[in-house]
Amino acid sequence: MNASFEGDEATGRYVNPRRLPLLKSSPATIRSIADGTQTAMLVSHLAIPWHRRVEPGLRIEVWSTQRTKSVKWWHWTVVEVTAACVHKRGRDIRTCPAAHRPGAIEVNRTGWKQILDHAVLAGERKPLPPGRWTDKVEGGWTFAEVLLLNAGRDRMEPPHQYRNGVERELAEANRRYELLDLTARETGQKRTRDHEELRFRAKSAAYQRKLGHVLEAGGDAGTLAVSEDEIDAELPRIERRARK
Repeated sequence: MNASFEGDEATGRYVNPRRLPLLKSSPATIRSIADGTQTAMLVSHLAIPWHRRVEPGLRIEVWSTQRTKSVKWWHWTVVEVTAACVHKRGRDIRTCPAAHRPGAIEVNRTGWKQILDHAVLAGERKPLPPGRWTDKVEGGWTFAEVLLLNAGRDRMEPPHQYRNGVERELAEANRRYELLDLTARETGQKRTRDHEELRFRAKSAAYQRKLGHVLEAGGDAGTLAVSEDEIDAELPRIERRARK
């Protein structure tokens, strides 16, 4: 992968100059696309808001991040869709007359289940909750053959020092939702906040309120936590705001 810096030289903050739809993936996928061993992607319609645009000619930036001691890197590949085949259910991919090969997505793989799981998670490492795979698999899929156009890495801001685990969790989730907002704006899509995101907003609001009290009192925020009851108490206000 060729390294190139495309950001603010003074701050080291990553800047996306390509203004392309963003698709989060894993570092392994980035490497596989960049070295030519992966020639196709399976896109979950539930994982991205712009799935209807996954058609021949569309250019996508597939990205992942990697943190080191001193800096965080944005790894990316730019690909162009050369062919796209849409399926309503995961099982339809197996019987498609186009004879899609799982090995085009993950080398030496012959089954589809894990590939479908990876597509639904869209680069997240957390496992799917029990039963979720069956529900998600009905959501629609596009098997897209892609051509590599470019690949590299860009430096992002140095790692932030978080006060506690909740603050880190909220910051990472917030970055994920900011990327969804950015992609929706770039593609002209209207994005609806689901229940999971509203609970995140409620948790963030409850945390900020508690943090303010702790800091004002000169306390230690290192063990600060937010309970489910506190999230539930905050949620109605967040839901009312989302409906406006």
